[in-house]
Formats: sequence, structure tokens, C-alpha cells
Amino acid sequence: MTPMKHAVMRAPSLVWLVGVFALALAAPATAQSVRVTVIDVGQGDALLVRTPNQKFVLIDAGQSPDLAEKLASEFQVGRIELMIASHRHTDHIGGMDEVLDTIPVGRLIFDAEDVAGKDHDDDVREAAAPHGVPVDRPVGDTLEVDGVRFIILPVERRFRYDDENNNSVIVRVDYGACSMLFTGDSEEREHDWLIKNHPDLLHVNVLEASHHGNPKRNLGGMA
Repeated sequence: MTPMKHAVMRAPSLVWLVGVFALALAAPATAQSVRVTVIDVGQGDALLVRTPNQKFVLIDAGQSPDLAEKLASEFQVGRIELMIASHRHTDHIGGMDEVLDTIPVGRLIFDAEDVAGKDHDDDVREAAAPHGVPVDRPVGDTLEVDGVRFIILPVERRFRYDDENNNSVIVRVDYGACSMLFTGDSEEREHDWLIKNHPDLLHVNVLEASHHGNPKRNLGGMA
């Protein structure tokens, strides 16, 4: 496992999220902070946001079978207020059903339409239903959890269902003067769409490079 690294944002800057580390976002007028941890799930994404009062938001869940246990034992997660699935690929939602079966979840943002040939979305729906977890499509919304704002861009199926990467849910997280942008597995087509339609959301302190920071993927004009 890659050693855990720590960073504190003190001034406006652009930081790329690549690898495994924790980032603390401190509000200027308080000693409270938001901690974002990129969890080691191998080839995949699982990003844990801890708010100032110890509430948790999970963006994607990798495909590691022990993610739920890791969340509980290593990060003391007893409840997830909000869980967001960026898209259907296994390396982003493969562990989500286990999390839903293990840890109480307040709300799930997921494009849950049944798509032929995509089995893991079935697993997520089937895990959410018996626990009564509300599942909402990413139609575009601004949610707040413990003073932390999550701007969720609508999927709107801009591209075909077989182009899952370019239908990734984009999430911007704001706390105080600090901001982060999570981009799932979005590629150049979605980046171009984002630049054209939501340029105001791109001025952030921290950009999570899509495709787990794969340098072969083109970030286009977002970098």
C-alpha cells in the first residue's frame, strides 16, 4: 500500500489528486477542517470526505471486497450521510453493495436505470432496497452536509450508455474558500462539455485527475 500522505491547503492553488493521501481543507475563520482521503482500493476510486463534525460522504467505492470493513475499522465510519456513484464501471461501484449492506447510508446518488450488460448496477440497487436507502438520479443539485457543499452536475446522458466514462457524475466540493473537483473517469468529450457549459465550476484548488490519475488520459483544457 502506498504510504498515507497529508497536505493542508493554506492559499489558493491547484493540487492534483493522484495516489493515496489525505487532504485537510481548513475554513479560514475556524479551527475546523474537512478531511478528504483517497482510499487505496487498487485500480479504482474510493474517496472519503469527513466533515468538521465527523460526518462522512463517500464518492465511489472501488472494487475492493474489504472496503466496508476498512471504512469501519480504519476510519471509524459508523454512518455515511451521502454516497455518490460516478458511473457504472466495476472499479468505481464494485464495492458499493458491500458498503450498503454493512454501513447505514442516508442517501445514494446514482444513475440507477437498468442497463443491459451492466451487472454491478443491479447489485447496488438490490443492496440499497432492503435498507430503505433513497436512491436519486444525478439530475443536478447542490447538497449540503454539515456545512460542506456538494455541487452535483447532472448526467443528462450526454453520451450513449456504452460510453460510461463520459457520463461520469462530476462533483465539486466547497468548504470555506477551498474547493475540489472530482471527475470520475471522464474523458476529453466530457471535459470539453464541462468547459463549454460550466466554466465557473472549474476554478478549484484541487482537481482529482480522472482515471485514477492515469497520465495517458487527456485532460484537455481542464488542466
